[in-house]
Amino acid sequence: MPATLQSQAVAYANGVMSIMQSLSALDSQFKVLNNQNSQLLLGNVLSAFATCAVSGDGSLAASADTVPNSGIGHVMDPRALGQTGLTRAISAYSIGAALTILQQMDALLSAGVPTQQTYAPNIVAQMVGG
Repeated sequence: MPATLQSQAVAYANGVMSIMQSLSALDSQFKVLNNQNSQLLLGNVLSAFATCAVSGDGSLAASADTVPNSGIGHVMDPRALGQTGLTRAISAYSIGAALTILQQMDALLSAGVPTQQTYAPNIVAQMVGG
């Protein structure tokens, strides 16, 4: 049976409602992460993690930095003791930037006024490996 304009409109409305349900669930997760970060100052902990350089081909340098380095091209080293649970080699700066994006999403969903995060597409791509 071919799709009619009416059946496409119903599918569209259901899709919008489904995404809004997902956003509502995500908003609760935003609040939990933000509270965790505020109470435990986890950004400071991440900044103290062992780091390593990233080579031009995307591989991690053979050895870790002698002191944590938050510079461009240095990521938290997922090979370091206590950090092996990291699912991706990423910088503490990028995690902080991602938290800011989540805080702005929370502001939007809480009737606040989010500020523009021009770096958001780049940070999201880093988080998902795109």
